[in-house]
Amino acid sequence: MSLPDSFPARIGPRPSTTEVNPHTQVDQNAPAGLQDQLRDHALSLPGVRAGTSNVSVPGAVAFFLDQPPRRQRYPMCSAASGATSIPATTEACT
Repeated sequence: MSLPDSFPARIGPRPSTTEVNPHTQVDQNAPAGLQDQLRDHALSLPGVRAGTSNVSVPGAVAFFLDQPPRRQRYPMCSAASGATSIPATTEACT
């Protein structure tokens, strides 16, 4: 699925962002009307709903999936194997 043809392509340098969490874009923000259009498009997709973010800035819209995709299964999940950046949960490692 792609964005509507009316969405303009982004040009120019990358925007400035904060170095701490929550990671925030501080300049080059899209006009409010375009942000609303993008949010509405995302929420029109089947199985996508809006909610309150537990990790972003106050007032941020979070997108939730009614049926999240299955977790990726990893062949190596112990810290001893060097896979320290992968969450070692029983479900992900089976």
